[in-house]
Amino acid sequence: MKIINSISFKKSTLLGGVTVALMVIFSCSKDFLDVSPDDTINPDTFYKTEADAIAGAFSVYELLSSNDPYERYHMIGRNIWSDDAWGTSFTAGQYEPIGQGTHSPSFGMINQVWGFFYNMIRRSNVFLANVDNTEMDAGLRERLKAEVRFLRAFAYQELTFLYGDVPLITEVVPVEDAKNTTRTSKAEVVNFVLSELEATANVLPPSYSGLDVGRATKGAADALRCRVLMFENNFTEAINAAQDVMAGPYNLETNFGDIFKLANENNEEVIFDIQYLTAGWDYLNAQQLYSLPPSLGGWTGSSPSQSLVDEFETSDGLDINESGSGYDPDNPFDNRDPRLGQSIIFPGETIDGVTLDPWNTDSADRLGGGNSTTTGYWIKKFYDNTLPTAQDGTNYILIRYAEVLLNYAEAVNETSGPTAEVYNTLNSIRSRVGMPDLPVGLGQGEMRERILHERRVELAFEGDRFYTIRRHRIAEQVVPQDILGAVNPASGTNVLANTGRLFDPAKDYLWPIPQEEIDLSEGVITQNPNW
Repeated sequence: MKIINSISFKKSTLLGGVTVALMVIFSCSKDFLDVSPDDTINPDTFYKTEADAIAGAFSVYELLSSNDPYERYHMIGRNIWSDDAWGTSFTAGQYEPIGQGTHSPSFGMINQVWGFFYNMIRRSNVFLANVDNTEMDAGLRERLKAEVRFLRAFAYQELTFLYGDVPLITEVVPVEDAKNTTRTSKAEVVNFVLSELEATANVLPPSYSGLDVGRATKGAADALRCRVLMFENNFTEAINAAQDVMAGPYNLETNFGDIFKLANENNEEVIFDIQYLTAGWDYLNAQQLYSLPPSLGGWTGSSPSQSLVDEFETSDGLDINESGSGYDPDNPFDNRDPRLGQSIIFPGETIDGVTLDPWNTDSADRLGGGNSTTTGYWIKKFYDNTLPTAQDGTNYILIRYAEVLLNYAEAVNETSGPTAEVYNTLNSIRSRVGMPDLPVGLGQGEMRERILHERRVELAFEGDRFYTIRRHRIAEQVVPQDILGAVNPASGTNVLANTGRLFDPAKDYLWPIPQEEIDLSEGVITQNPNW
Protein backbone atom coordinates (compact mmCIF):
# COMPACT_ATOMS: atom_id res chain seq x y z
CA MET A 1 0.00 0.00 0.00
CA LYS A 2 2.45 2.61 -1.14
CA ILE A 3 1.05 5.97 -0.10
CA ILE A 4 -0.80 6.52 -2.29
CA ASN A 5 -1.38 3.54 -4.67
CA SER A 6 -4.35 4.53 -6.76
CA ILE A 7 -5.90 7.28 -4.66
CA SER A 8 -4.02 10.47 -3.86
CA PHE A 9 -4.82 12.83 -0.98
CA LYS A 10 -3.46 16.29 -0.39
CA LYS A 11 -1.90 16.97 2.98
CA SER A 12 -4.39 18.92 5.09
CA THR A 13 -3.25 22.09 6.74
CA LEU A 14 -2.60 21.35 10.39
CA LEU A 15 -5.01 23.47 12.43
CA GLY A 16 -3.79 22.59 15.86
CA GLY A 17 -6.18 20.63 17.96
CA VAL A 18 -9.53 19.35 19.05
CA THR A 19 -11.62 22.50 18.82
CA VAL A 20 -10.41 23.83 15.49
CA ALA A 21 -9.49 20.55 13.76
CA LEU A 22 -12.97 19.13 14.23
CA MET A 23 -14.28 21.87 11.94
CA VAL A 24 -12.57 20.55 8.82
CA ILE A 25 -13.53 17.60 6.61
CA PHE A 26 -10.63 15.98 4.76
CA SER A 27 -9.80 17.18 1.28
CA CYS A 28 -9.07 15.00 -1.68
CA SER A 29 -7.05 15.39 -4.84
CA LYS A 30 -8.92 14.37 -7.98
CA ASP A 31 -5.79 13.38 -9.88
CA PHE A 32 -6.66 9.69 -9.59
CA LEU A 33 -10.17 9.62 -8.18
CA ASP A 34 -13.11 11.50 -9.65
CA VAL A 35 -15.39 12.20 -6.70
CA SER A 36 -17.19 15.39 -5.65
CA PRO A 37 -17.17 18.46 -7.91
CA ASP A 38 -14.62 20.28 -5.72
CA ASP A 39 -11.93 19.50 -3.15
CA THR A 40 -14.29 19.53 -0.16
CA ILE A 41 -15.90 16.16 0.44
CA ASN A 42 -19.19 16.04 2.28
CA PRO A 43 -19.35 12.71 4.16
CA ASP A 44 -23.15 12.75 3.87
CA THR A 45 -22.85 12.38 0.10
CA PHE A 46 -19.42 10.82 -0.30
CA TYR A 47 -19.67 7.48 1.50
CA LYS A 48 -21.74 5.61 -1.06
CA THR A 49 -19.44 3.11 -2.81
CA GLU A 50 -16.66 0.70 -2.02
CA ALA A 51 -14.19 3.07 -3.68
CA ASP A 52 -15.38 5.83 -1.33
CA ALA A 53 -14.75 3.61 1.68
CA ILE A 54 -11.25 2.73 0.50
CA ALA A 55 -10.53 6.42 -0.11
CA GLY A 56 -11.77 7.32 3.36
CA ALA A 57 -9.46 4.78 4.97
CA PHE A 58 -6.56 6.04 2.86
CA SER A 59 -7.20 9.55 4.16
CA VAL A 60 -6.11 8.35 7.62
CA TYR A 61 -3.06 6.43 6.41
CA GLU A 62 -2.08 9.44 4.30
CA LEU A 63 -1.40 11.57 7.35
CA LEU A 64 1.43 9.27 8.44
CA SER A 65 3.39 10.22 5.34
CA SER A 66 3.25 13.96 5.98
CA ASN A 67 6.77 15.37 6.21
CA ASP A 68 5.88 18.02 8.77
CA PRO A 69 5.46 17.70 11.67
CA TYR A 70 5.02 13.95 12.09
CA GLU A 71 7.94 12.84 9.98
CA ARG A 72 10.27 15.27 11.71
CA TYR A 73 8.88 14.32 15.13
CA HIS A 74 9.92 10.74 14.44
CA MET A 75 13.09 11.25 12.44
CA ILE A 76 14.64 14.21 14.25
CA GLY A 77 12.86 15.17 17.45
CA ARG A 78 12.97 11.90 19.34
CA ASN A 79 16.73 11.67 18.77
CA ILE A 80 17.59 15.05 20.27
CA TRP A 81 15.02 14.74 23.07
CA SER A 82 17.10 11.87 24.45
CA ASP A 83 20.81 11.45 25.13
CA ASP A 84 21.49 9.86 21.73
CA ALA A 85 21.97 13.01 19.67
CA TRP A 86 21.86 16.77 19.46
CA GLY A 87 20.49 19.16 16.88
CA THR A 88 22.14 21.22 14.16
CA SER A 89 21.58 24.52 12.39
CA PHE A 90 18.72 22.84 10.54
CA THR A 91 16.81 22.07 13.74
CA ALA A 92 17.83 24.96 16.00
CA GLY A 93 14.74 26.59 17.45
CA GLN A 94 12.32 24.03 16.05
CA TYR A 95 13.16 21.05 18.28
CA GLU A 96 16.04 21.90 20.58
CA PRO A 97 14.03 23.75 23.28
CA ILE A 98 12.36 20.45 24.23
CA GLY A 99 15.76 18.76 24.47
CA GLN A 100 17.11 21.77 26.36
CA GLY A 101 14.14 21.73 28.75
CA THR A 102 13.21 25.35 28.01
CA HIS A 103 9.98 24.73 26.09
CA SER A 104 6.63 26.12 27.17
CA PRO A 105 2.93 25.39 26.54
CA SER A 106 3.12 27.83 23.63
CA PHE A 107 6.07 26.12 21.91
CA GLY A 108 5.23 25.25 18.30
CA MET A 109 6.13 21.56 18.33
CA ILE A 110 3.99 20.96 21.43
CA ASN A 111 0.98 22.35 19.58
CA GLN A 112 1.78 20.77 16.20
CA VAL A 113 2.13 17.22 17.49
CA TRP A 114 -1.11 17.51 19.47
CA GLY A 115 -2.89 18.87 16.42
CA PHE A 116 -1.45 16.21 14.14
CA PHE A 117 -2.72 13.30 16.20
CA TYR A 118 -6.14 14.85 16.72
CA ASN A 119 -6.36 15.44 12.99
CA MET A 120 -5.69 11.72 12.57
CA ILE A 121 -8.36 10.92 15.16
CA ARG A 122 -10.83 13.27 13.49
CA ARG A 123 -10.36 11.63 10.09
CA SER A 124 -10.78 8.22 11.73
CA ASN A 125 -14.02 9.28 13.41
CA VAL A 126 -15.41 10.72 10.17
CA PHE A 127 -14.66 7.44 8.41
CA LEU A 128 -16.14 5.25 11.16
CA ALA A 129 -19.27 7.39 11.40
CA ASN A 130 -20.03 7.09 7.69
CA VAL A 131 -18.56 3.89 6.27
CA ASP A 132 -21.58 1.76 7.17
CA ASN A 133 -23.55 3.78 4.60
CA THR A 134 -21.53 2.35 1.72
CA GLU A 135 -22.65 -0.41 -0.58
CA MET A 136 -19.75 -2.82 -0.47
CA ASP A 137 -18.51 -6.23 0.55
CA ALA A 138 -19.28 -6.64 4.26
CA GLY A 139 -16.00 -8.40 5.00
CA LEU A 140 -13.94 -5.64 3.39
CA ARG A 141 -15.91 -3.01 5.30
CA GLU A 142 -15.16 -4.68 8.62
CA ARG A 143 -11.49 -4.98 7.76
CA LEU A 144 -11.25 -1.30 6.78
CA LYS A 145 -12.97 -0.34 10.01
CA ALA A 146 -10.45 -2.42 11.95
CA GLU A 147 -7.58 -0.73 10.10
CA VAL A 148 -8.86 2.73 10.95
CA ARG A 149 -9.56 1.79 14.56
CA PHE A 150 -5.95 0.59 14.78
CA LEU A 151 -4.70 3.92 13.40
CA ARG A 152 -6.86 5.83 15.87
CA ALA A 153 -5.48 3.71 18.71
CA PHE A 154 -1.97 4.44 17.44
CA ALA A 155 -2.70 8.17 17.70
CA TYR A 156 -4.10 7.87 21.20
CA GLN A 157 -1.16 5.84 22.53
CA GLU A 158 1.21 8.60 21.36
CA LEU A 159 -0.98 11.31 22.89
CA THR A 160 -1.24 9.65 26.31
CA PHE A 161 2.49 8.99 26.43
CA LEU A 162 3.29 12.61 25.63
CA TYR A 163 0.49 14.52 27.37
CA GLY A 164 -1.08 12.14 29.91
CA ASP A 165 -4.81 12.84 30.26
CA VAL A 166 -6.24 13.81 26.86
CA PRO A 167 -9.75 14.20 25.47
CA LEU A 168 -11.07 10.82 24.36
CA ILE A 169 -13.18 11.50 21.27
CA THR A 170 -14.63 8.51 19.47
CA GLU A 171 -17.27 10.17 17.32
CA VAL A 172 -17.65 13.27 15.18
CA VAL A 173 -18.24 16.15 17.59
CA PRO A 174 -20.31 19.13 16.42
CA VAL A 175 -18.31 22.34 16.40
CA GLU A 176 -20.60 23.97 18.95
CA ASP A 177 -19.89 21.13 21.41
CA ALA A 178 -16.14 20.98 20.88
CA LYS A 179 -15.35 23.67 23.46
CA ASN A 180 -16.95 21.54 26.15
CA THR A 181 -14.64 18.58 25.51
CA THR A 182 -12.67 17.82 28.65
CA ARG A 183 -9.59 15.73 29.30
CA THR A 184 -10.12 12.02 29.95
CA SER A 185 -7.93 10.23 32.48
CA LYS A 186 -4.89 8.55 30.99
CA ALA A 187 -5.97 5.23 32.51
CA GLU A 188 -9.31 5.39 30.69
CA VAL A 189 -7.72 6.31 27.37
CA VAL A 190 -5.12 3.54 27.73
CA ASN A 191 -7.87 1.02 28.48
CA PHE A 192 -9.68 2.19 25.37
CA VAL A 193 -6.52 1.79 23.28
CA LEU A 194 -5.87 -1.72 24.60
CA SER A 195 -9.46 -2.83 24.03
CA GLU A 196 -9.40 -1.42 20.49
CA LEU A 197 -6.14 -3.19 19.67
CA GLU A 198 -7.38 -6.47 21.07
CA ALA A 199 -10.60 -6.19 19.08
CA THR A 200 -8.91 -5.23 15.82
CA ALA A 201 -6.37 -8.05 16.18
CA ASN A 202 -9.32 -10.43 15.91
CA VAL A 203 -10.36 -8.91 12.56
CA LEU A 204 -7.14 -7.90 10.81
CA PRO A 205 -5.38 -10.52 8.67
CA PRO A 206 -1.85 -11.74 9.50
CA SER A 207 -0.49 -10.44 6.20
CA TYR A 208 -1.38 -8.94 2.82
CA SER A 209 -0.21 -9.33 -0.74
CA GLY A 210 0.18 -7.05 -3.73
CA LEU A 211 -0.79 -3.41 -3.31
CA ASP A 212 -2.36 -4.10 0.08
CA VAL A 213 1.05 -4.72 1.68
CA GLY A 214 1.59 -2.06 4.34
CA ARG A 215 -1.90 -2.03 5.77
CA ALA A 216 -2.38 -2.70 9.47
CA THR A 217 -2.22 -6.40 10.33
CA LYS A 218 -3.04 -8.57 13.31
CA GLY A 219 0.68 -8.52 14.16
CA ALA A 220 0.72 -4.72 14.12
CA ALA A 221 -2.21 -4.58 16.54
CA ASP A 222 -0.60 -7.12 18.87
CA ALA A 223 2.81 -5.42 18.69
CA LEU A 224 1.34 -1.99 19.44
CA ARG A 225 -0.63 -3.50 22.33
CA CYS A 226 2.64 -4.93 23.64
CA ARG A 227 4.30 -1.49 23.39
CA VAL A 228 1.44 0.18 25.28
CA LEU A 229 1.55 -2.46 28.00
CA MET A 230 5.29 -1.87 28.38
CA PHE A 231 4.59 1.86 28.76
CA GLU A 232 2.21 0.93 31.58
CA ASN A 233 4.62 -1.56 33.22
CA ASN A 234 2.00 -4.27 32.77
CA PHE A 235 4.62 -6.92 32.12
CA THR A 236 2.41 -9.99 32.47
CA GLU A 237 0.05 -8.86 29.72
CA ALA A 238 2.97 -7.55 27.66
CA ILE A 239 4.40 -11.08 27.61
CA ASN A 240 1.11 -12.41 26.25
CA ALA A 241 0.95 -9.72 23.57
CA ALA A 242 4.57 -10.36 22.56
CA GLN A 243 3.91 -14.08 22.31
CA ASP A 244 0.95 -13.38 20.02
CA VAL A 245 3.33 -11.53 17.70
CA MET A 246 6.02 -14.20 18.00
CA ALA A 247 3.48 -16.77 16.80
CA GLY A 248 3.03 -14.81 13.58
CA PRO A 249 4.95 -14.56 10.31
CA TYR A 250 7.91 -12.53 11.63
CA ASN A 251 11.62 -13.16 11.96
CA LEU A 252 14.81 -11.20 12.46
CA GLU A 253 16.19 -10.19 9.08
CA THR A 254 19.44 -12.07 8.44
CA ASN A 255 21.53 -8.96 7.75
CA PHE A 256 21.05 -6.01 10.11
CA GLY A 257 22.19 -3.54 7.46
CA ASP A 258 19.54 -4.73 5.00
CA ILE A 259 16.55 -3.96 7.21
CA PHE A 260 16.21 -0.38 6.02
CA LYS A 261 17.14 -0.75 2.34
CA LEU A 262 14.70 -0.02 -0.48
CA ALA A 263 15.55 -3.33 -2.16
CA ASN A 264 14.57 -5.18 1.01
CA GLU A 265 11.55 -3.22 2.19
CA ASN A 266 8.58 -5.17 3.56
CA ASN A 267 11.03 -7.78 4.82
CA GLU A 268 10.09 -10.36 7.44
CA GLU A 269 11.15 -8.14 10.35
CA VAL A 270 8.78 -5.30 9.48
CA ILE A 271 5.55 -5.29 11.47
CA PHE A 272 4.22 -1.83 10.67
CA ASP A 273 5.71 0.93 8.56
CA ILE A 274 4.88 4.01 6.56
CA GLN A 275 4.78 3.12 2.89
CA TYR A 276 6.38 5.85 0.80
CA LEU A 277 6.44 6.57 -2.90
CA THR A 278 9.67 7.11 -4.82
CA ALA A 279 8.44 10.33 -6.42
CA GLY A 280 6.43 13.36 -5.38
CA TRP A 281 7.78 15.47 -2.53
CA ASP A 282 4.70 15.13 -0.31
CA TYR A 283 5.07 11.34 -0.15
CA LEU A 284 8.83 10.91 0.10
CA ASN A 285 10.65 9.59 3.11
CA ALA A 286 13.04 12.33 4.24
CA GLN A 287 15.05 10.05 6.55
CA GLN A 288 18.24 10.21 4.48
CA LEU A 289 17.81 13.93 3.96
CA TYR A 290 17.59 14.45 7.72
CA SER A 291 20.52 12.11 8.47
CA LEU A 292 23.33 12.57 5.99
CA PRO A 293 26.09 15.21 5.77
CA PRO A 294 25.96 18.04 3.20
CA SER A 295 28.55 16.43 0.92
CA LEU A 296 26.18 13.48 0.52
CA GLY A 297 23.22 15.80 -0.04
CA GLY A 298 21.84 15.76 3.51
CA TRP A 299 20.63 18.35 5.99
CA THR A 300 21.90 16.63 9.17
CA GLY A 301 18.82 16.98 11.34
CA SER A 302 20.51 15.39 14.36
CA SER A 303 24.10 14.50 15.26
CA PRO A 304 24.90 11.32 17.24
CA SER A 305 26.39 11.79 20.70
CA GLN A 306 29.63 10.35 22.05
CA SER A 307 27.53 8.79 24.80
CA LEU A 308 25.76 6.66 22.22
CA VAL A 309 29.00 5.81 20.40
CA ASP A 310 30.53 4.65 23.68
CA GLU A 311 27.51 2.44 24.37
CA PHE A 312 28.52 0.02 21.62
CA GLU A 313 30.64 -2.79 23.01
CA THR A 314 33.88 -4.11 21.62
CA SER A 315 33.53 -7.09 19.31
CA ASP A 316 34.21 -9.50 22.18
CA GLY A 317 31.17 -8.24 24.05
CA LEU A 318 32.89 -6.06 26.65
CA ASP A 319 32.25 -2.45 27.57
CA ILE A 320 34.97 -0.20 26.14
CA ASN A 321 35.98 0.78 29.70
CA GLU A 322 36.10 -2.81 30.90
CA SER A 323 39.45 -4.42 31.60
CA GLY A 324 40.58 -6.64 28.75
CA SER A 325 38.16 -5.17 26.22
CA GLY A 326 40.96 -4.36 23.80
CA TYR A 327 39.51 -0.91 23.13
CA ASP A 328 42.07 1.32 21.46
CA PRO A 329 41.40 5.07 21.94
CA ASP A 330 43.71 5.78 19.00
CA ASN A 331 41.50 3.61 16.78
CA PRO A 332 38.19 3.95 18.60
CA PHE A 333 35.97 2.53 15.86
CA ASP A 334 37.90 -0.68 15.27
CA ASN A 335 36.83 -4.04 16.69
CA ARG A 336 33.43 -2.83 17.86
CA ASP A 337 29.87 -4.14 17.74
CA PRO A 338 29.13 -4.13 13.98
CA ARG A 339 25.97 -2.14 14.60
CA LEU A 340 28.15 0.88 15.43
CA GLY A 341 29.60 1.06 11.93
CA GLN A 342 26.19 0.34 10.40
CA SER A 343 24.45 3.05 12.42
CA ILE A 344 26.92 5.97 12.64
CA ILE A 345 29.28 7.76 10.24
CA PHE A 346 32.64 8.53 11.85
CA PRO A 347 34.85 11.56 11.16
CA GLY A 348 37.30 10.67 8.40
CA GLU A 349 35.18 7.84 7.06
CA THR A 350 34.95 7.51 3.29
CA ILE A 351 31.52 6.71 1.85
CA ASP A 352 31.02 6.21 -1.87
CA GLY A 353 34.24 8.06 -2.58
CA VAL A 354 33.45 10.99 -0.28
CA THR A 355 35.62 11.47 2.83
CA LEU A 356 33.73 13.12 5.66
CA ASP A 357 35.97 15.63 7.43
CA PRO A 358 34.23 17.73 10.08
CA TRP A 359 37.59 19.20 11.21
CA ASN A 360 38.35 20.87 7.88
CA THR A 361 36.99 24.43 8.05
CA ASP A 362 36.83 24.57 4.26
CA SER A 363 34.65 21.47 4.03
CA ALA A 364 30.89 21.53 3.49
CA ASP A 365 30.82 19.00 6.34
CA ARG A 366 32.72 21.21 8.77
CA LEU A 367 31.76 21.06 12.42
CA GLY A 368 28.90 23.45 13.08
CA GLY A 369 28.62 24.45 9.41
CA GLY A 370 25.29 24.97 7.71
CA ASN A 371 23.24 21.77 7.96
CA SER A 372 26.27 19.88 9.23
CA THR A 373 27.19 17.98 12.35
CA THR A 374 27.56 19.50 15.80
CA THR A 375 29.26 16.40 17.23
CA GLY A 376 31.53 15.18 14.42
CA TYR A 377 29.22 12.22 13.75
CA TRP A 378 26.32 11.58 11.38
CA ILE A 379 23.58 8.95 11.18
CA LYS A 380 24.30 6.16 8.69
CA LYS A 381 21.61 3.65 9.64
CA PHE A 382 19.12 4.58 6.93
CA TYR A 383 21.58 5.32 4.14
CA ASP A 384 20.78 3.68 0.83
CA ASN A 385 23.21 4.64 -1.90
CA THR A 386 20.87 3.34 -4.59
CA LEU A 387 18.66 6.39 -3.98
CA PRO A 388 19.18 10.14 -4.32
CA THR A 389 19.25 11.65 -0.85
CA ALA A 390 16.30 13.97 -1.40
CA GLN A 391 14.27 11.40 -3.37
CA ASP A 392 14.14 8.65 -0.79
CA GLY A 393 11.30 6.21 -1.37
CA THR A 394 12.19 3.74 1.37
CA ASN A 395 9.51 2.89 3.89
CA TYR A 396 9.86 4.18 7.44
CA ILE A 397 9.55 1.38 9.98
CA LEU A 398 7.41 2.22 13.00
CA ILE A 399 7.45 -1.24 14.61
CA ARG A 400 9.82 -4.09 13.87
CA TYR A 401 10.24 -7.55 15.30
CA ALA A 402 13.44 -6.80 17.22
CA GLU A 403 11.50 -4.35 19.41
CA VAL A 404 8.93 -7.02 20.23
CA LEU A 405 11.70 -9.45 21.21
CA LEU A 406 13.31 -6.80 23.41
CA ASN A 407 9.93 -6.09 25.02
CA TYR A 408 9.43 -9.79 25.62
CA ALA A 409 12.86 -10.24 27.19
CA GLU A 410 12.36 -7.22 29.43
CA ALA A 411 8.87 -8.25 30.51
CA VAL A 412 9.98 -11.79 31.35
CA ASN A 413 12.98 -10.47 33.28
CA GLU A 414 10.74 -8.14 35.29
CA THR A 415 8.30 -10.91 36.18
CA SER A 416 10.57 -13.96 36.49
CA GLY A 417 14.16 -12.74 36.47
CA PRO A 418 16.82 -13.67 33.87
CA THR A 419 15.40 -16.97 32.71
CA ALA A 420 16.71 -19.03 29.80
CA GLU A 421 14.04 -17.40 27.62
CA VAL A 422 15.47 -13.98 28.39
CA TYR A 423 18.99 -15.11 27.49
CA ASN A 424 17.86 -16.89 24.33
CA THR A 425 15.84 -13.93 23.11
CA LEU A 426 18.59 -11.36 23.65
CA ASN A 427 21.28 -13.64 22.28
CA SER A 428 19.29 -14.13 19.08
CA ILE A 429 19.44 -10.37 18.48
CA ARG A 430 23.14 -10.22 19.29
CA SER A 431 24.10 -13.25 17.23
CA ARG A 432 22.55 -11.72 14.12
CA VAL A 433 25.44 -9.21 14.05
CA GLY A 434 28.07 -11.64 15.27
CA MET A 435 28.16 -10.46 18.88
CA PRO A 436 28.86 -13.09 21.56
CA ASP A 437 26.22 -14.36 23.95
CA LEU A 438 25.62 -12.55 27.20
CA PRO A 439 27.58 -13.82 30.22
CA VAL A 440 25.67 -16.33 32.31
CA GLY A 441 24.79 -15.79 35.95
CA LEU A 442 23.43 -12.25 35.68
CA GLY A 443 21.05 -11.05 38.38
CA GLN A 444 17.74 -9.39 37.56
CA GLY A 445 19.15 -5.87 37.94
CA GLU A 446 22.20 -6.71 35.86
CA MET A 447 19.99 -8.18 33.16
CA ARG A 448 17.81 -5.08 33.23
CA GLU A 449 20.90 -2.98 32.45
CA ARG A 450 21.87 -5.36 29.66
CA ILE A 451 18.41 -5.03 28.13
CA LEU A 452 18.61 -1.23 28.32
CA HIS A 453 21.96 -1.45 26.56
CA GLU A 454 20.64 -3.76 23.87
CA ARG A 455 17.64 -1.54 23.22
CA ARG A 456 19.85 1.50 22.82
CA VAL A 457 22.27 0.02 20.28
CA GLU A 458 19.76 -2.11 18.36
CA LEU A 459 17.08 0.56 18.02
CA ALA A 460 19.31 3.64 17.79
CA PHE A 461 17.65 6.55 15.94
CA GLU A 462 14.33 4.68 15.73
CA GLY A 463 12.80 6.67 18.59
CA ASP A 464 12.92 3.97 21.24
CA ARG A 465 15.43 5.76 23.48
CA PHE A 466 13.06 8.72 23.84
CA TYR A 467 10.39 6.35 25.13
CA THR A 468 12.69 4.14 27.20
CA ILE A 469 14.35 6.80 29.36
CA ARG A 470 10.89 8.09 30.28
CA ARG A 471 9.36 4.68 30.77
CA HIS A 472 12.22 3.71 33.10
CA ARG A 473 12.10 7.12 34.82
CA ILE A 474 15.80 7.78 34.21
CA ALA A 475 15.40 10.87 32.03
CA GLU A 476 16.46 13.22 34.83
CA GLN A 477 19.72 11.26 35.06
CA VAL A 478 20.65 11.11 31.38
CA VAL A 479 19.08 14.17 29.73
CA PRO A 480 20.85 16.93 31.75
CA GLN A 481 24.30 15.55 30.91
CA ASP A 482 26.44 17.49 28.44
CA ILE A 483 26.20 16.29 24.85
CA LEU A 484 29.77 15.49 23.84
CA GLY A 485 30.96 14.67 20.36
CA ALA A 486 34.01 13.07 18.78
CA VAL A 487 37.56 13.93 19.79
CA ASN A 488 38.76 16.93 17.80
CA PRO A 489 42.35 16.12 16.77
CA ALA A 490 43.32 19.78 17.01
CA SER A 491 42.49 19.98 20.72
CA GLY A 492 42.65 16.33 21.70
CA THR A 493 39.35 16.70 23.55
CA ASN A 494 35.75 15.80 22.85
CA VAL A 495 33.61 18.41 21.13
CA LEU A 496 31.12 20.01 23.50
CA ALA A 497 27.98 20.07 21.38
CA ASN A 498 25.54 21.17 24.06
CA THR A 499 25.43 21.88 27.75
CA GLY A 500 22.98 23.14 30.35
CA ARG A 501 20.11 20.81 29.46
CA LEU A 502 17.31 20.60 32.01
CA PHE A 503 14.84 17.90 32.95
CA ASP A 504 12.50 18.51 35.87
CA PRO A 505 10.92 15.21 36.94
CA ALA A 506 8.10 17.15 38.60
CA LYS A 507 6.80 18.21 35.19
CA ASP A 508 8.90 17.05 32.25
CA TYR A 509 7.73 13.46 32.08
CA LEU A 510 4.69 14.95 30.38
CA TRP A 511 4.59 17.63 27.74
CA PRO A 512 2.40 20.62 28.56
CA ILE A 513 -1.06 20.81 27.08
CA PRO A 514 -0.83 23.34 24.21
CA GLN A 515 -1.81 26.79 25.43
CA GLU A 516 -3.82 27.25 22.25
CA GLU A 517 -6.05 24.33 23.24
CA ILE A 518 -6.62 25.73 26.71
CA ASP A 519 -7.48 29.12 25.25
CA LEU A 520 -9.81 27.69 22.60
CA SER A 521 -11.66 25.67 25.22
CA GLU A 522 -11.92 28.76 27.45
CA GLY A 523 -10.31 26.85 30.29
CA VAL A 524 -12.36 23.64 30.03
CA ILE A 525 -9.16 21.82 29.08
CA THR A 526 -6.73 22.15 31.98
CA GLN A 527 -2.94 22.25 32.12
CA ASN A 528 -0.57 19.49 33.30
CA PRO A 529 0.98 19.85 36.78
CA ASN A 530 3.73 22.43 37.28
CA TRP A 531 3.43 23.88 33.80
